[in-house]
Amino acid sequence: MSGKELLTAAEAAERLRIEKRTLLKWARENKIESVKLSRKVVLFTADAVDDFVEGKSKKIEPIPVNHQEAGRRTASPIPKKKGGDKKSLGELWKDLRKEVKQWQ
Repeated sequence: MSGKELLTAAEAAERLRIEKRTLLKWARENKIESVKLSRKVVLFTADAVDDFVEGKSKKIEPIPVNHQEAGRRTASPIPKKKGGDKKSLGELWKDLRKEVKQWQ
């Protein structure tokens, strides 16, 4: 099998003869190298699976994928405003009619 071939979690788990959830747990714990494309999609290279089988797999440090994971803040979020500057539906329609008249 080509080392650059990407395997889904299900394919890699089948190849390792383990449950998919166990493999995903190991990936979260960085026991096996993986590529996280999204929250639900995790891929594994054939080389990573082979290395894991041969015991060559080393614990890897995760690299943040995006700015949200890279710089999480510990401060509390800014509270949302409650209604203060909202217009009523009637006011919105009045503003819309006024704007349409300006176009004509």
